[in-house]
Amino acid sequence: MSWDIVGEGCEGAALLGPDSSEVLAVLHTAMLAGLPSTALRDSIITHPTMAEGFNLLFNSWTK
Repeated sequence: MSWDIVGEGCEGAALLGPDSSEVLAVLHTAMLAGLPSTALRDSIITHPTMAEGFNLLFNSWTK
């Protein structure tokens, strides 16, 4: 996954692999809404999906 973060928002990402379209759909919605990464970190994402990984990803980031 490649991220370009400006401030708190995400400019874009590129994913390659199984179920990547599922993850991109969640990310694209967040980008369109202008949500910060904390919105994905704190959200409840349906189970079982690959997009659940956003919670773990953004919890691992330190400022």
